[in-house]
This record gives sequence, structure tokens and C-alpha cells, in this order.
Amino acid sequence: ATEQGKERRRMERNAKATEAELLLSRRAKDSAVSELGVAKRELAACDKRRRAAEEDVETLRRAVEQQRLDFRDAMARAQELDALNQRVLAENNAIKDELVALRKRVKQIVRGAKQDAWRAKDGA
Repeated sequence: ATEQGKERRRMERNAKATEAELLLSRRAKDSAVSELGVAKRELAACDKRRRAAEEDVETLRRAVEQQRLDFRDAMARAQELDALNQRVLAENNAIKDELVALRKRVKQIVRGAKQDAWRAKDGA
């Protein structure tokens, strides 16, 4: 009977040890599952931030491209305005030259008229 008692106590100790190991194993599993849940949430948050950053980059890329187009358009417009300005400047210079010529012509006409008037006065 003592052999059976020893065997039974040994089996009870083994069963308690196995039960304790099983409890530790369950706790480790629960901890790992909890850590996995935290890691999944962190990964989801990181993925969300990555997507938001990608959207920001795309928005900035589009804005930069629009600025490039706007700048190119502004440069083309500036060149058009410069050409127009050169044309207006040339026209203004031509008009000034015409005015100078007209003033000279008017002075000549006035001088001629004065001379004619003096001659007519002297002749009369």
C-alpha cells in the first residue's frame, strides 16, 4: 500500500506540476495574444499615418506641378508683355519722330507766313 501511496503522491505532484506549467503556458499565451493585439493596433496606426503621409506627398506633388505650370504660364505672359512693350516703345519713338518733323514743318510754315505778311505789309 505504501508503494501505491508513493506512486499516487508522485502522480499528484506530476499532475500539479503539469497543471502549473499549463497555467504558465496559458498566461504566456494570453500575454502573447495581448502583445499581438497591441502590435496589430500599432501597425494599423502606423499604416494610417503612412497613408496620410502619402496623401500629403501627393497633394504637395500636385501643388508643385501646378506652381511649375503657373510659373511657365507667367514667364510666357511676361515674354508676351515684353514683346508688346518693345512694340509700343518703337511706336512711341516713331510718333515722337513724327512730332519733331511736324513741329519743324509748322515752324517753317509760320516763318513763311510771317515773311509773307511782312512782304505784303512792305508792298502795300
